Amino acid sequence: MAKEFETRVGAYCVVVRDDSILLCHLRDDWFAKPFGWTLPGGGMELYETPREAAERETFEETGLRVEAGRLLTVRTFSVTAEERIERSRGSVPLLNLQLVFAAEALAGELRDEAAGSTDAAAWIPFDEVPRLKRVELVDDALAAWRGNERH
Repeated sequence: MAKEFETRVGAYCVVVRDDSILLCHLRDDWFAKPFGWTLPGGGMELYETPREAAERETFEETGLRVEAGRLLTVRTFSVTAEERIERSRGSVPLLNLQLVFAAEALAGELRDEAAGSTDAAAWIPFDEVPRLKRVELVDDALAAWRGNERH
């Protein structure tokens, strides 16, 4: 077991409108390999609550003001030091903790993030999600939102 590692806490939103979910596309050049679609959200900042982080990140990535509500699920996964070095993202293993909240869109105009980790934001119909290249976070969050968590 690695004695030295970093921890990253991220907060994400499941925002649903009609029969669609709000998703963001991860930039192909942001990582060493492309990952596809994800939930709006991202890393917490110092002195920020998880809900505040989820709301801020969703606004930054989509232009929509949301209110984060009920905690739907908590996920963890680790990235090896070798994978992080390959992606130019660090040199020690990383423990990721992801908090996923149900959220309601309050205001704003949907737009793509200008200069961040994502390059598109879109309302994706539920029946199209299975055909998308997407991160596991999307499937786990949708299962939790539907009430049948996959853990």
